[in-house]
Amino acid sequence: MAMSGVDGLRPGSRGLGAGARSASTDAGDGQAHDGVSWRSGSSTRSSRRCGTSGRTSRRTEALTNRRILGALGAAAVLMLALVSPAEAGDWNAPFSGDVDGDGLGDVVTLGASGGSTCSVRIAHGLTGGGHGTATTYTYPNPTNYPLCGDMGEVVDLGGDGTNEIVITDYDTFNPADAFFVLRQTGPTAVTFISKQYGNTMPNRVWQTDFNGDGRRDLCTYTDQGGGVDYYLNTASGGLSWLHPAPGGC
Repeated sequence: MAMSGVDGLRPGSRGLGAGARSASTDAGDGQAHDGVSWRSGSSTRSSRRCGTSGRTSRRTEALTNRRILGALGAAAVLMLALVSPAEAGDWNAPFSGDVDGDGLGDVVTLGASGGSTCSVRIAHGLTGGGHGTATTYTYPNPTNYPLCGDMGEVVDLGGDGTNEIVITDYDTFNPADAFFVLRQTGPTAVTFISKQYGNTMPNRVWQTDFNGDGRRDLCTYTDQGGGVDYYLNTASGGLSWLHPAPGGC
């Protein structure tokens, strides 16, 4: 069930190159959190960038949501073992989807921002249920800022049967860096595929097929005056920022 406008939190969504990078294995919690990817920001960009109170408030809100979502943890883990599309979490929380094409739900955790290299951890689904030890994949930072993303969705861009990891970040100020797309291209490789143009500073991201063509589209919400934005999942495998908004998110 998609959220209506921005009045509530979306339950978990339904429906689902060059430069391969090295991977290392580390311990992962393999936990999924049902909900939307979101961040709460201050009313002005200047206070978000220069002050600490806004970030502290967002961290407090994120922790509160994790406590609430913890009660749903068992149900979410069971759903991840099925061939479901993507389950998003809150800010900097794991989200899920089948990223390696084996029909099992995997858990994706984004690495910390900063520097020229980004990372993502993936705990792959196991045939008998549950998830294996998370593997950390690294890739060059594709943005013009030291940002590596703080929320994302697993979605099949282009509807070709291969899921991508689509990442965004509240602190992005350049529309050209609004989204960047990764794909697992082998057991030890996650590859950067493309960047997609869009609105900046999203608090939330979720997916729904708002035009009924069978491909899952993306919606974002920002508290910086833009409201809800619509991104059409195109047949060519990209995201098209729609103006005016068609409705349906």
